[in-house]
Amino acid sequence: MFAGKPSMAISLGRRVYQRQARMDQNRNYGGRPPLSADALRSYRVVTFLTEKENEQLLKIAATQGKSVSLACRDLLVRVLCSNTAD
Repeated sequence: MFAGKPSMAISLGRRVYQRQARMDQNRNYGGRPPLSADALRSYRVVTFLTEKENEQLLKIAATQGKSVSLACRDLLVRVLCSNTAD
């Protein structure tokens, strides 16, 4: 490829050894592994609450030790699952 240095490659204008380039491609950059297709959550629901409804939701989340968004999701999933059982 290159005179005297056949194992070199050019990447982004810099010379990088092919071995180093392979190591960079296989590098683990951290983070969690990807979720399976059935566990992936990609849809969003947005709603508005009254002050009283919000206080009730905060109370439910606090008693369950969950975040408000997780408590909302659990309530929604519970209703959806009960409707599909009918």
